[in-house]
Amino acid sequence: MLAGLTNADELLARMVNASKRIISGDDKLSRYLTWVQQTVASSGERDIDLGRRAVTLFLIPHISKRFIVNLQLTSDIAVAFDLRGIFDRIILHTKELSLFLRQGRGEEGLRLASELMEDLAGLEIFATRRVADVMRRLQFGLNREGTSERVAEEVAKSILLGMGLPEHLAQWSYEEAHALTKYLMASLLSLQCKKAALSISVENWHRLSAQMLSVGAD
Repeated sequence: MLAGLTNADELLARMVNASKRIISGDDKLSRYLTWVQQTVASSGERDIDLGRRAVTLFLIPHISKRFIVNLQLTSDIAVAFDLRGIFDRIILHTKELSLFLRQGRGEEGLRLASELMEDLAGLEIFATRRVADVMRRLQFGLNREGTSERVAEEVAKSILLGMGLPEHLAQWSYEEAHALTKYLMASLLSLQCKKAALSISVENWHRLSAQMLSVGAD
């Protein structure tokens, strides 16, 4: 339906505004996106910053078992908003780490989590202190006693605590996750609209991309 659009600026703006209306009616979603904005380091390039927000929204549900949301959708979002393909390794390692943690493979999870944090530090996706705190927790503060399943839980906890995610934002009910899913789907459709169009004003795209996966941008 969108393929071949030559003037999609207005349609894209309407889609982004529809996403913003979902945020405005949901306090928890608004708080979560605010946390994402505060956690992601600014590169000064809006496309990269948009990709960083997408990767953050993808990373956290894959780490936390208590985060009830469609993991495939978060993967699609991360891939779609990674406009330059620079986060491919992060996405791949996060999926593998998620599998290890959910299967209770603690030692393998610990090894991969440490590698993932090094990758994140290299790409400077998050504020330096966030990644450094996670790495310290993994190296020195992790309780390695008990079963492999327990170690896996400790790895996930270390990452979420190090990233500074508040406890109430790490637990989502099905109803709350439904609102987040609606928002992510609307955001994904917005980018698909942008990609399908033949021409989008650079100025408008810069303005709209600053509003996507964020709160309070005009």
